[in-house]
Amino acid sequence: MLLNFLKWFKGYVEFEATGKFPERFINLTVNRGVAVWELKSQQKCLSGKMRIADYKSIRPLAKKSGVRPHITQKVGLPFFLRSHRHRLGVPIGAALFFVIIAVLGSHIWAVNINGLNELSYTTVTQLLNANGVYAGVKSGDLNISEIERTIMLKEPQIGWISINLEGSVANVEIKEKAQIPKSKTESTPANIVAKKDGVIEHMTITSGRVVVMPGYAVTKGQLLVNCEVPTAEGTVQYVSSEGTVIAKTYLTQEFVQPYSMTLKTPTGEEIERSNVQILSFSFPLSPAFLPTGDYYKQYSKEMLKTDSAILPVGLIKENNIQYKNSVLKFSKKQAERAIIKKMAVYEAMALPKATVAMREINYTDDGQKLICKVKYTLEEDIAVKKYMS
Repeated sequence: MLLNFLKWFKGYVEFEATGKFPERFINLTVNRGVAVWELKSQQKCLSGKMRIADYKSIRPLAKKSGVRPHITQKVGLPFFLRSHRHRLGVPIGAALFFVIIAVLGSHIWAVNINGLNELSYTTVTQLLNANGVYAGVKSGDLNISEIERTIMLKEPQIGWISINLEGSVANVEIKEKAQIPKSKTESTPANIVAKKDGVIEHMTITSGRVVVMPGYAVTKGQLLVNCEVPTAEGTVQYVSSEGTVIAKTYLTQEFVQPYSMTLKTPTGEEIERSNVQILSFSFPLSPAFLPTGDYYKQYSKEMLKTDSAILPVGLIKENNIQYKNSVLKFSKKQAERAIIKKMAVYEAMALPKATVAMREINYTDDGQKLICKVKYTLEEDIAVKKYMS
């Protein structure tokens, strides 16, 4: 296809040659290095195609072989421009066309990712984007070997990656590292260790040898239950330790509530602007002016898609929403109530498996905000399994 385009771009002629020895004519042209294609022979008539520059040089060869060549059709861009030379818009349009083709051809239009198993498409896309590989980027600016090396260093699950630029498409081939099979079972020997510092309250152990007692202060990672259990025969049996270890743990958390807060309240005035995006270029569809005053933007993007890729062509809608600043003031009691709500949300979200045994609450007022420091005493299971390697 590219070869046909180049022939059309340079221009060529379709010709016929009649005479006594057309075969000799062909031999002479080939020996001279003249490119002739799509040759057809019918009795004493020979037809084919060749470049216009070559056709001008074959007349001595034709005379020597006793044939008469004549042009049946002229094909290509030079002839098209010559026939429309009095129409200025045609050559200008043709020139712009080729400029646009050259610009678009130097950019990546689509990124195809193959070979994913455990890794997600989103994870790999974000890695590629962070390293400059995305639809719309100029392909000549990419250092492929450096990008491949950087991605492999950042994502340890990728064992091998190859980025191949084929025209305007970047084909990304990935081979993930083999995952070590998780062969741990209920019978696999395992100790129980502490997942955080604490003071043991009580223990319920169903398997394993206990090495600490209630009242002991333990640190994170300390052995609590050993998987080595002596037998009556004097040997050691390895078991998978099971049980719970409830301990008191301690945590300090700070909550802050300013006495004055600035809120952004929409005024109801909105202006929407639409832009067409092609590669990294954006063209407005309407000459909408931004609203006066303060405003924030909301974007929505709809890109063209194929079965395997997202193309760098689409519609971007920009919604400009005007707002005014309003000041919300809190009294000290209101600030205390706001902090209590924050505290409740924190305990529900951050401490779902712990029981709050005690809260030591201290307030500090610096005139601008109310600061609440809470020292928690918690009761929670600090047991975590550690399998034998």
